[in-house]
Amino acid sequence: MSHKEDSVGPNVDGPAFDVPKARGSDWTKRATEVRTRDNNVCQRCGDHNGNYEYYPLSMAVHHIVPGKYLPKADARLDLNLVTVCGTCHNRLEGAHVERQFAETDRHEALRVLRVLKERGQTVYALERELEIPEERLRSLVSQLERMNCLQTRENVWYRAVCPGAAWSALEKLQSELERERARRRWVEDVLEEVNLESMNAER
Repeated sequence: MSHKEDSVGPNVDGPAFDVPKARGSDWTKRATEVRTRDNNVCQRCGDHNGNYEYYPLSMAVHHIVPGKYLPKADARLDLNLVTVCGTCHNRLEGAHVERQFAETDRHEALRVLRVLKERGQTVYALERELEIPEERLRSLVSQLERMNCLQTRENVWYRAVCPGAAWSALEKLQSELERERARRRWVEDVLEEVNLESMNAER
């Protein structure tokens, strides 16, 4: 199964998604790494434990794109994880990705999304327009694509997409399939009942 197929939505044969019930010691280790990277400072409001002598802040590690949409490896990318205090965590939950990038100082990623929202571009065209070094830009584009914030078109062009769009579409298709199966079962039950009544009548 390819990466793209894996990242659409939960699959019994695919990778585990990064939902709370699936997290263990590996998540504890990753969250500690992120807090250390961010110096245990809330990346939205700037508060840190040292601000409160008697009631120190408890820092959380927040997923910008929720883990329920992504396999663990993609959900835990550096760009997708950010250290926040409890108050800011609540304010970021469910917010649009662009707003979250803006409020957590991820301005390079935000610039990429805003440019690609208007028109598709190659990485080389983006590099010229945004003046972001190629290596850094390729890293951003790669992470944004794995977070379902970007979509590849013909292996060259990228454009912004809704992170949950692929999963939402899959959910819709699965729901429609279940309804169709239920309808077929109902028709089969009716036909079976009619056949039984016909057989009884002949006797």
